[in-house]
Amino acid sequence: PLSDSGGVDTGLAYLIYGAANYGNSVNAKTIAAFNTLGNTAAVETVVGTAGADSMTGSGIGSGDSASMGAGNDLIVTNATTFQRIDGGTGIDTLRLSGSATWDFTLTSGAGGNLSGKVRSIEQIDLGSGNQTLTINAQDVLNLSETTNSLRVTGTAGDTLNLSEVIGAAANQWHNLGTAGGITTYRYFDASNVATLAQVLVDSTITTS
Repeated sequence: PLSDSGGVDTGLAYLIYGAANYGNSVNAKTIAAFNTLGNTAAVETVVGTAGADSMTGSGIGSGDSASMGAGNDLIVTNATTFQRIDGGTGIDTLRLSGSATWDFTLTSGAGGNLSGKVRSIEQIDLGSGNQTLTINAQDVLNLSETTNSLRVTGTAGDTLNLSEVIGAAANQWHNLGTAGGITTYRYFDASNVATLAQVLVDSTITTS
């Protein structure tokens, strides 16, 4: 609008944030503004920079979104009912704050349903509080466009549920042991040869 060629508004550009994936919200905040002002009652979309951004505080809440762009970013959320999180390029971390149950395997239903709402995330930090995270092999693949591996960090009060069986057969998670405080789980294909997905989890986290 108003970009009339040769007129007083020549060269003006208007960038409007908002799409179906982000709840059609136009209430956008830069990461710097969000960190300064904190989360509000309004539905917001937090927009990152081309560098490494770190979200502070309790993070985005119910109905909010985050689109972080390039760089190794840290995104924080305190609600399972956020609208959308996109880490962008780089190695991006999603920190889950508070004490809650977070389930990537649900496609419908109330609370904890994260299916299809998170992309471009390579690490999940279970943060403070006693968190429960449930994922399956396909979720690991869906989280990132660049890797089939997910790093999960947390403490002794946290729980990771791998929805498929942990065992030694095909189409199961194989426990490959612990080294340096990190336990490696790999999900093998039907031939029980190729690795489809991998989870590297702090050994302090209860995993089943």
